[in-house]
Amino acid sequence: MKIIYQTETGIAVVTPTGELSVEETARKDVPAGVAYRIIGDNDNPSDVDFTLPDGVGADYGVGSLLDVVGYTESGEPVVRHKETGETKVFRP
Repeated sequence: MKIIYQTETGIAVVTPTGELSVEETARKDVPAGVAYRIIGDNDNPSDVDFTLPDGVGADYGVGSLLDVVGYTESGEPVVRHKETGETKVFRP
């Protein structure tokens, strides 16, 4: 299994080492708020539809002020600022 997510320049591919589950690896390694898909080893990343993501990268950084609270119909994460309560579509 591999984890893929979109970047400004293309698609990033993460190959889990087995120390963590695929889902834990995705939450750890995919940038905060970025939608990801889990694909098979033989799947072509460029053929993947990101409109229904398998999840979104979590922010394990100290002092993070954003929580993912949902997704738009197109699959973009919606975040809420912990201090101000402002909710918006997250675009890295």
